[in-house]
Amino acid sequence: MDVNKKIKVRRQELGFTGVEVANLAGLAIQDYFSIEMHVNEIVLYPHLYEVKEILRILKIDFLDLFEMHCDFCEEDKQYLKDYSLPRNELILKRRTEMGLSASELGDRIGFEEGAVNDMEKDPNYLETWAIDYIKNLSRVIDVPLQILLNIKCFKCGR
Repeated sequence: MDVNKKIKVRRQELGFTGVEVANLAGLAIQDYFSIEMHVNEIVLYPHLYEVKEILRILKIDFLDLFEMHCDFCEEDKQYLKDYSLPRNELILKRRTEMGLSASELGDRIGFEEGAVNDMEKDPNYLETWAIDYIKNLSRVIDVPLQILLNIKCFKCGR
């Protein structure tokens, strides 16, 4: 089942209206309904913090909703010490290790140098990005997506 349908079904199971979820999540009603109506809307437009709020309200696990496997307990990827750094520090460290300037990283992810500088200063900056942009950043700097999303696996806690 598509993500948007899962959200709608769960909302209905809990007895919420779309208007109630939108209000509780602090979203415009039309923005919430777009998430339920369009398959990829939730990864393309809302901010990560808005997605997390919707999932909190609907009591949906992030990894389960998106059918993501935990990189550490399900995909057997090594959990590096760097992954416990705040996201901004981790991004800066990876960019530096890759020998990229802020401008070069910006070019690779489709953002201006200023956005890279902002994400390297603020540990919560990525909360204002859409999931799709964070996926691209994850690929470019080779950091597991769940680390950049700042979500934990309920099985292993990482």
